[in-house]
Amino acid sequence: MKTKTINLYTLEELSEDSREKAFSKWKEDDDYHFLSDDLNEKLHELLQEYGIKDTNDTSKPGTKPTEVQYSLSSCQGDGVMFEGKYIYTYNFASYLIEIEHSGHYYHSYSKSYATSLEGEEVDNWHEVEKAFDVIYQKICKELERYGYDYIENEDSMESFTGSCEANEYTFEANGVMNNT
Repeated sequence: MKTKTINLYTLEELSEDSREKAFSKWKEDDDYHFLSDDLNEKLHELLQEYGIKDTNDTSKPGTKPTEVQYSLSSCQGDGVMFEGKYIYTYNFASYLIEIEHSGHYYHSYSKSYATSLEGEEVDNWHEVEKAFDVIYQKICKELERYGYDYIENEDSMESFTGSCEANEYTFEANGVMNNT
């Protein structure tokens, strides 16, 4: 039998170079596992703020809230959008607006609308959709800012340091995490 001894270090015990390597690997591997949940929660707050009702009845068993679709890689075509059926009140009438994703990207313009009033077609659908789209764009831009702020915070050295301390992560001298 062969025994191998490896010295393990806390993040603050690493050299500056090894600490930077550990931090780079951390950012590279981060999947932002709470981002989707946080964006979905923020969407529902914003819908309430703007007086828009999500028709997806989450009180029914097995029903999930409407989810935000996003691509936040700071690249062309990135952004945030959401689909679903919503009740929107415009000029004292409540319209059902259905939003459906279209295209290859996830941003606030990659969607189409279908508008009805109590199941009937709407003559002024263009006017209603234009008014709704102003709010939709505001919500998507707010969600996009929120998402990028989340990512920036997650990718900060402060967040990394806090996670290492809270979870008692250890590293080899070269900055490779080793928590076996």
